[in-house]
Amino acid sequence: MSIKNSLNLKLAILMVLLIPIFFGFRVEYLVPLFLYYTIWDILIIALGLVGLLFFGYFLIIRIFSKEDLEKMKSHEIVYALIVKNFRPLIINFLATMILEELIFRFYVIGVLDMILDWTVAIILSSIIFSLYHIHIWFSFKNSKILAVYLIYAFLLGILNGIIYFKLGLVFCILIHYGLVLILYSGIARKI
Repeated sequence: MSIKNSLNLKLAILMVLLIPIFFGFRVEYLVPLFLYYTIWDILIIALGLVGLLFFGYFLIIRIFSKEDLEKMKSHEIVYALIVKNFRPLIINFLATMILEELIFRFYVIGVLDMILDWTVAIILSSIIFSLYHIHIWFSFKNSKILAVYLIYAFLLGILNGIIYFKLGLVFCILIHYGLVLILYSGIARKI
């Protein structure tokens, strides 16, 4: 599938996923302005962000070998960063982050939260989000890269689940985009 067709498909799915929001489905979790925040909430989120940044740095410096990084050069976003083509970062990558957050935070957590405790909803959603990234195997055919993606996706899912309930979906999208872009930028610089 070409990049243009992939983007068109993502945008079509995005439009469909946005429809329930216009009918008021869980709009209180888009940007919940009137929720009660404690210092612990902010501390947990800040530690989670710093932890994922350091974990990403550790992966690039210590876990990935030169061969692993060379394989990752073919990743659309890593390649775009290497050749300094920022269009995929602005359009395709952002559309992917919005889709993933709508699906895994807004809908999966949203539905699970209706029937389970919010902490269980976050954990289950994070497991599903992690397993969704199994497709990485087909791109790189490397078990180390796959394991890293699964672990990082699970941890990001936990953090963004907490952020979803405390700060809303918009912040989940921003955090997801920022953290993964920083990780891919580090990989591109290391290659």
